[in-house]
Amino acid sequence: MMQWLYFDFAVFFVVMAMTGIIIPKILLIAFRRKLFDAPDERKVHKGAVPRLGGIAFFPSILFALLLVFGVSVHYGACAISVGDLYWMVSFAQIFASVLVIGSGVEINSLHGFLGLYMLPQGVSMVLTVMLIVFITNAINLIDGIDGLASGLSRIACGCYGYLCLMAGEYVFSAIAFGTLGALVPFFYFNVFGSADKQNKIFMGDTGALTIGLILSVLSIKICSLEVVVADRNPGMLAFSPLLIPCFDVVRVYIYRLNRRKNPFLPDKTHIHHKLLALGMTQRVALPVIVASSMALSLINFVVCDVLTITFTFILDLLIWFGLNLMLTRMIRRREERLSVSLYE
Repeated sequence: MMQWLYFDFAVFFVVMAMTGIIIPKILLIAFRRKLFDAPDERKVHKGAVPRLGGIAFFPSILFALLLVFGVSVHYGACAISVGDLYWMVSFAQIFASVLVIGSGVEINSLHGFLGLYMLPQGVSMVLTVMLIVFITNAINLIDGIDGLASGLSRIACGCYGYLCLMAGEYVFSAIAFGTLGALVPFFYFNVFGSADKQNKIFMGDTGALTIGLILSVLSIKICSLEVVVADRNPGMLAFSPLLIPCFDVVRVYIYRLNRRKNPFLPDKTHIHHKLLALGMTQRVALPVIVASSMALSLINFVVCDVLTITFTFILDLLIWFGLNLMLTRMIRRREERLSVSLYE
């Protein structure tokens, strides 16, 4: 395992270095070509900011994986089976979601959720496709304030990298840590960059959908395992880091339908918009949401040892519903006090 841990560290640092080099080049081209995300009444940023940061993700991750694998094989640092090489060659194809199942990554068991365990092949394939689409778009839709999508995704990548390493799925742990390496420098430019200094960038749909797809594949891979770590339920471990963006998408979708609005049109009703309506700045709302995701994952890791996966999921829903109800009431009281509409 130690040689694979060194491998993961190598991939992480190579991707981080490459992304740190590529993003400033993207910024230069974006400002020369005036490729900006213009601010409007729905968006929280004020200046013109490029939204092409995600272009750096895929080539950096793929190059680092192939480079470190190649060096390791050449010098005999790690033994790679034919199956491992298959996954590496197929990594680029994973981004076409219809090929994910063909590569062998699919949910074949719900590990007792709603009393269900092994799934028929047809149900497994349909559920896998639905989850890939759902998780991918959940990451894209949560990308509403600086650092939020990348912050939540960094937590998920760290968790998945560790879980895959413990489970002996070394290729997938390398993919997770490689993705984490891409997100670290991007987070710096996204959160601490300045539009006035022309060093701020957004990941855009290109980056968010790429990261979302990677996270969906990693979560499904973990869910397909029989044992991951400490006899915890693999299904709970697989999706705990993604609960906040996934829960938020469902809540916003239902909210829009209740208001007779098109559920696919953007608005300002996501969880980060609620926190901003309370008077929080982006710099405050970001750690609050990321810390909440970490806390929810930790709670699940602890209680799933004594509760079934179904009851753990119900507990998560109750916590999420209670927090949102509390935030809504706080917003309404603030609106009444200020005599303005802060959240819609």
